[in-house]
Amino acid sequence: MSDPALSQAVSPRWEYGGRYYVVWKVTGSGERDTLGWELEDVGPSPGRGIVLEAFEQEVSGEFVFTAYTDHPLPFALVHRFVNEAAREIPAR
Repeated sequence: MSDPALSQAVSPRWEYGGRYYVVWKVTGSGERDTLGWELEDVGPSPGRGIVLEAFEQEVSGEFVFTAYTDHPLPFALVHRFVNEAAREIPAR
């Protein structure tokens, strides 16, 4: 997860396929703008850490998704993550 001072859980954990996930919204220090979202697999224990993120690319300024897992993610989980992140991440 990114710096906890700059992150906040978006909602209670989500459950998909018998696993639990927490969505973190990452903001700039002292800013209200959303910089990105992270999807963390938290269990059942052991958790798998951050499995998906949406962040702005430094060079192009475009938002991109990156997966950090070799475990399959349920389509419904990814769809929900993309839709909810899209509401807060500014289109460019």
